[in-house]
Amino acid sequence: FGHGKSTLLLCPYTSPSAYINHSRKPNARVVWADDTTKNHNADWLQEGVEFLKQQEAIGLSLNFVATRDIRPGEEVFIDYGREWEKAWKKYVKEWKPPVDSDDFAPATT
Repeated sequence: FGHGKSTLLLCPYTSPSAYINHSRKPNARVVWADDTTKNHNADWLQEGVEFLKQQEAIGLSLNFVATRDIRPGEEVFIDYGREWEKAWKKYVKEWKPPVDSDDFAPATT
């Protein structure tokens, strides 16, 4: 998660975050964790990028919160934002396999 006016990029690395995808009609949202979440230091949100770069342990946490009831088996979506969507479309349009990938097979056609 990032912002166009910041050099900071947050990358969730928990297993569940790998299964949350983008939609313009999301059923969940991302919020900062509260003080009851283990390893979340809310005071770090007031610090600058240089402070965060010096940290050697987890200190910020995000929560995924449902914005409506989600049925069993239903996919969870958040809105990554228009900037991400625009960048993704550009990437897909311009991407080409590496020159040494003779055996490349696209996942979709």
